[in-house]
Amino acid sequence: MNKKNTIIAISVLALVVVFFAASSIYLRKVSFYCTIELKIEQNSVNAQCISPTNQELQLNKLESHNNTILSYKYKRFYKSITIVSKNELQNDLCVLKINGIETDCVLNKKYSKDGDYLYELQIHENYSFWDKIKDFIIFLLLRFKFHLITIVTLFTVLLGFIKRKTLINLIKNTCNYFKELSVGKRYFLQITMTLILILIAFFYFSGNKFSNSDLLNNEVLLSVGNDQYDYQTIGVNLTKNKTFPINGKINPDVDYKINNSGNNYNIESFTGIKAFNRFPAYSVFISIVYSISGVNPISIKLIQILILLIMSILIPVYMFKTCGNSGFWA
Repeated sequence: MNKKNTIIAISVLALVVVFFAASSIYLRKVSFYCTIELKIEQNSVNAQCISPTNQELQLNKLESHNNTILSYKYKRFYKSITIVSKNELQNDLCVLKINGIETDCVLNKKYSKDGDYLYELQIHENYSFWDKIKDFIIFLLLRFKFHLITIVTLFTVLLGFIKRKTLINLIKNTCNYFKELSVGKRYFLQITMTLILILIAFFYFSGNKFSNSDLLNNEVLLSVGNDQYDYQTIGVNLTKNKTFPINGKINPDVDYKINNSGNNYNIESFTGIKAFNRFPAYSVFISIVYSISGVNPISIKLIQILILLIMSILIPVYMFKTCGNSGFWA
């Protein structure tokens, strides 16, 4: 091993040691890793959430009818959660959901400060250090694209050990191999790679922030985002009532197939509004499909997957016809 490779190896080893040491310190400060939803039968309630790095975290807050809902629908690490209230709280006034599952809510009173009552939220679960490591790995992979960083790092290290001439020859041989493929084999390879990428994307999103939802069910999931509420209701209203672009559930006899669980989006506040801020063509597309299939969001999802597949196949074909091999692989 020459001097250059020795320096690279030592540097990589040092980075690995620093990473594991920092990760160990971080995980020892973790109390829980979860999604959270806390419903309190009282107004004027806030939460002070602290991360393992002592950074302040925010919870979404929704107040209505003497109730306060504090929530965050994505999993993350917490060091502590302190509830701040203008009045004294009782445990029986609180409903706590952890990872979508209702569990016992225990509020330990800490102290009073400036007229406020502070309570520390206790979550009773056996959260072992090995579970923390497992969740930490998943957290890095899914939230910070750590897998891409790892691949780039390993590839960079690999390049450091490979001679430049060897690397150039490897790239040339690979390019020559693809150039010599027949058109049929190119199309087969292209379709296979497209299907693999679609499957990877599907499982990636299913295992990430949509882990509590089935993306291919027959509902519009507001836990994914709020924009589809407008598009779905505008499309249904155009189909059933011939009104455009009116959003909201204006027809009480129609099932709009909207799932608002795990989200604090107040859909009742957005009804009967002309949503000129929404792109009209997509709502018209939804209306056309629903006029044929009925109000079934699964039909929209399957058609969009099919369109994606067709585009991923036709675009490289068009580029091959116009720009040759370079256009095909670009």
